[in-house]
Amino acid sequence: MGKPYVICHMMTSLDGKITGDYMSTVGADYVGEKYDKLHDDFKTKVWVCGRVTFDDNFTFYDKIDLTPYKGVAVAREDFIAVKDAEKYAVSVDPHGKLAWKNNTIDYNNRVLSHVVEVLTEEVDDAYLSYLQSINVSYIFAGKNAIDLNLLVEKLQSLLGANTILLEGGGVLNGAFLNAGLIDELSLMLAPSADGSTTNNTLFEMQPDLPKVNPTSFNLKSIVRVGNDGLWLTYTVKKS
Repeated sequence: MGKPYVICHMMTSLDGKITGDYMSTVGADYVGEKYDKLHDDFKTKVWVCGRVTFDDNFTFYDKIDLTPYKGVAVAREDFIAVKDAEKYAVSVDPHGKLAWKNNTIDYNNRVLSHVVEVLTEEVDDAYLSYLQSINVSYIFAGKNAIDLNLLVEKLQSLLGANTILLEGGGVLNGAFLNAGLIDELSLMLAPSADGSTTNNTLFEMQPDLPKVNPTSFNLKSIVRVGNDGLWLTYTVKKS
């Protein structure tokens, strides 16, 4: 069985930012609506984001009181609470920080998604007990760091994901790109720019990653969105 096909689906400003004040402009508003519609139009069973993206948009940096869950050892075995979900929202959260309140995401008229945490084996036992108590699924993808190759294999074998929608943030996108795991880029361009030097760009390479050659892309299609936005589709140029 080959690896899943990974589509990186993102919206950016004209200067490549994935967050920032530009997102409150009129142009970004209608491009964002198209971005959310395409999320379901791809009909992928699994969509993946990093911890910061989920905290920014769903768990809002809440804290969990793990005291009631301490004192019980939990085996480092994958836990899939819902095996027949229509869609899975997968959070790459190596050390178990996200304060989920329930096990589904209902967002912007998207298909309801069951939550799956991706963890390292260093995660606290109490956090695993907490996730089990609210039926949030979890997958282990490395001992002390996330192994993305192992992750995509498990998303395919455990969740039936032959196609994966990768939706950031920039650090996670960069790690996937660096690992050679991205097959296609679906890029929504909002007709705005803010020149920020602090907001993340589409792909952010962390200094601890091995240096690889730049990734080249083949332009597949260009679609105008509203008056001034664009939807660009690229496939990765294989060496």
